[in-house]
Amino acid sequence: MTLNQKHTTIISIVIFLGFLTLFAYTSSRRHEVPVPIVTNNTASTTNNTATSSEQSIPQGAAPATEVHAPGTTVSEQSRAPAAVTSVATTTEIVRSQFPWKRAIATVFWVGEGETADNDYINNRASAWDENWQQSFGGFDDPDKRCGYQPCAFTPKQNPFYIALPYIERNEDDTVKASARTIPWYSDALFVKGTLIKDHWVEVKTGGTSCYAQWEDVGPFETDDFAYVFGSASTPKNIFDAAAGIDLSPAMRDCLKVGDVSTVEWRFVDVAKVPNGPWIKVTRTP
Repeated sequence: MTLNQKHTTIISIVIFLGFLTLFAYTSSRRHEVPVPIVTNNTASTTNNTATSSEQSIPQGAAPATEVHAPGTTVSEQSRAPAAVTSVATTTEIVRSQFPWKRAIATVFWVGEGETADNDYINNRASAWDENWQQSFGGFDDPDKRCGYQPCAFTPKQNPFYIALPYIERNEDDTVKASARTIPWYSDALFVKGTLIKDHWVEVKTGGTSCYAQWEDVGPFETDDFAYVFGSASTPKNIFDAAAGIDLSPAMRDCLKVGDVSTVEWRFVDVAKVPNGPWIKVTRTP
């Protein structure tokens, strides 16, 4: 083989090997998996998936963090404003739709003396007014009536009043923790002394509704928050008739009931109190 032939053969081999290398590289590129590009749509899909997962978690077992987008998280604190909005909305629902409560009703009156029937508690004073009888204008005689008023005098305060078994203050006059969860609670009303005093209540029985203001605490209980504001259907009181509400003589006569009766009651906003004999002499909460 001549020198020129050797050169030609070497060049041919080099060119052949070059073609083999190029073919192998091209084949390997055809089988590569492309790297995905994260777009806004991908982030949105991830968010939706995370939300679905969060909704599937049982109540009371929410995760500590939530997937917001690839590589990022949102802490529990960032979700707090949404929770506050939910509570506010619930409060508005409660204010506009106070539930009816069923109760045995007994009768009490301003100036009532101490007897076994009232556990020897006189009603010359109320839970909020040590001089209730004087403030009212006299003894609200349950027997000698002229219409819805006692015959002896014209009351200075609303003769349509009731008592419910809860007071908002502790013995040291500080606000109870439970009172802060009353739907219409405000510091201003508590300081003024009318957080619950003077609040309006609708009472009904046999198709008749009458309206009254909350002016005393009882019967026999002073801290039955679960019944007055919560979900309890019956009061804690087991004394005597196990009553859950006390009615004034005017309310008794308006509802046409006796000294012991079964009624239903609920709170009402003052704006929803209709015209009637209960607004001739009223107190504004």
